[in-house]
Amino acid sequence: MICLSNTTSIDNKSKKAAVVDPVDVEAIQKAAKDNNAEITTILTTHSHWDHAGGNLQLVKECSTIDSVFGGLKDEVPGVTHEVGDGDSLMIGNGTYVKVLFTPCHTPGHVCYYVDNAHVFTGDTMFVSGAGNFNTGTPEQMTKAFDKILGLPDDTVSIALVVLKYAKDVPDFLSIHLSTYQHRMFG
Repeated sequence: MICLSNTTSIDNKSKKAAVVDPVDVEAIQKAAKDNNAEITTILTTHSHWDHAGGNLQLVKECSTIDSVFGGLKDEVPGVTHEVGDGDSLMIGNGTYVKVLFTPCHTPGHVCYYVDNAHVFTGDTMFVSGAGNFNTGTPEQMTKAFDKILGLPDDTVSIALVVLKYAKDVPDFLSIHLSTYQHRMFG
C-alpha cells in the first residue's frame, strides 16, 4: 500500500485507490492522476461534513468509484455499504482493510485498519487528543481508545494534530493519550 497523504491509499499491485474522508475533491483527483491510480473506493469514518463532504461530488466526478463505505446507521452521504466492527474489504488485489467500530463522536463512527500497518482514526483519536463526545459516553471513548491502542505497536496512526481540543480531554483518557503519544513518538 502507498499512503499518499492522510486521505489516500493505493494498492501497489493494481494501482486501485481508496480515499478516506474525502473533502478536497480536486486535490484527491490530482493525487490519483499524479500516481496513475484509479479511485474505486471511498472509506468514510463518519458523517460530519469535514469528513464526508466530498463523497457525493467525488462519486459524481469519478465513474470508477463503485463503493462508498460508512459506519452502520451513521447516515454517511452516498454510502453504498454500511460497515461495523470486524468487517473487512479489499482495495485492488492486495490491500486489506479491517473496520474498527468506534462510536462516540458519532453513533456509527468507524476507523479503518489498513494492511495491518496503518489506522485511519477519523475524529476518534488525534495526535493530541480525542474527538468530541457528540453522541457518546466516556465509556464508549475509552473502549474506542482501547481498541486502537490494542493494535500492534508498529501500527502507524493516520491522525490529525488538533491542539485546540487537547485541554478538554477528560482525566480518565490522559493515560490512554500518554500511552498513544509514547507509542507513536517515543
